[in-house]
Amino acid sequence: MGGNSGNVSVNAAGLITATPGIILIGNDAQSARIKVMTNSIVPINITVTADNIYLVNGNNQTLLLNPNLIVPQSFILTAATPAYINVGGTLYVPGSIPGVYTGTLLVEFTQNNQ
Repeated sequence: MGGNSGNVSVNAAGLITATPGIILIGNDAQSARIKVMTNSIVPINITVTADNIYLVNGNNQTLLLNPNLIVPQSFILTAATPAYINVGGTLYVPGSIPGVYTGTLLVEFTQNNQ
């Protein structure tokens, strides 16, 4: 990326896009793919959520990551029908703050009342 501020997004297929002013170096992005399974033979209604997180580098500089849960966000799950959740996201880059950024994305799976 260059020295300008802007956004970088990755969709479910791993396509990376950026707002004008951001220069992408490489094109090797991909979304996260999570397999959700159960042993239950009774259908379970699940809702999936994820909150924004801040990624931090060694100098305590931060970047905001807004996760994008790609369909479905709510689904029925049984032992015979696992589900796959794709998580893309948008990274908000405030300018030239180089470094390696790390963080933990928490994805919450909640069983809904039937």
